[in-house]
Amino acid sequence: MNKYIKFDIENAKTYMKLALMNSMNNIDIGNETSIDLGRNISWNLFYYCLIKAGWKLDREIEINGPEYNFLSHWISPTNKKVIISGSFYCGQPYKISTYEI
Repeated sequence: MNKYIKFDIENAKTYMKLALMNSMNNIDIGNETSIDLGRNISWNLFYYCLIKAGWKLDREIEINGPEYNFLSHWISPTNKKVIISGSFYCGQPYKISTYEI
């Protein structure tokens, strides 16, 4: 692989991690209650960031529809209940939002 392409891919991953971590932090500290993250997120990278930041899976992922849309329930480090929604097939954009029981 061309060294410039490899460099670009590594930079893209770094910026995406930074955007995800900043978004999760804003939700966790209460600056935001909902953030639309768009369609360009990799679930593997998102999951990595959630675990790395100390978020805990609250309920199994619920998948519905032919486009593999999902809801995933998480608990943030400050014990906020959070839903992450999106699509494994690029249907709906990823969204992270808090909720109350």
